Amino acid sequence: MFRPMSFDKEVELFGDSKLINEGSSIQLTNSVSGSEGRVVYKEPINLSNSLSFSSYFSFSMPNENDDVMAFVMVPTSLDLDLFGKKDNSSSALGFLFEHAKKETVVAFEFDISNRGNRARILLGKPESSEVRNLSFEGDLLMMENGGTLSCMIDYEASLKRMMVRFRKLGTRKMLDPFFDFSVDLGSYGMVVSSWWV
Repeated sequence: MFRPMSFDKEVELFGDSKLINEGSSIQLTNSVSGSEGRVVYKEPINLSNSLSFSSYFSFSMPNENDDVMAFVMVPTSLDLDLFGKKDNSSSALGFLFEHAKKETVVAFEFDISNRGNRARILLGKPESSEVRNLSFEGDLLMMENGGTLSCMIDYEASLKRMMVRFRKLGTRKMLDPFFDFSVDLGSYGMVVSSWWV
């Protein structure tokens, strides 16, 4: 009998996040305003100047409230218990400014709202780095109706480039936005990092 992939041995859950569908899916938040959830990979990932990586996940945002999703890399020196804290900023970047302002981080965050879609990138120490703001329209609005998207995050070490791409689940066509930006993870001293979304 086929058993679906299970996350229970790979990740640690914080806040309102929980495993569903026999451990094959993660529900980050509840269907109430102010719900927060975070997921951390249990095993640190060793990064070096020559290591490239890819991360892939699918998600949906069915609520009518403003929704935020983020992919963040933080050093293993950061106390993981912080991820269990409630935060009123409703944003991953706000959480980092509050609890990890002296740590070196790489973060990509996007939110879907009827007031407009927005993406932000944070590279370096939250207390001293510049946040890059991006705006986009169109395809991601489908999530307001509960559509499911796949997100692909790729880092090419030799080019020092990070790319974030989306596509509708079950299709091959990439959707806008397509984000492509420069970042040298080696220069940030991120030799060993934990990831969370």
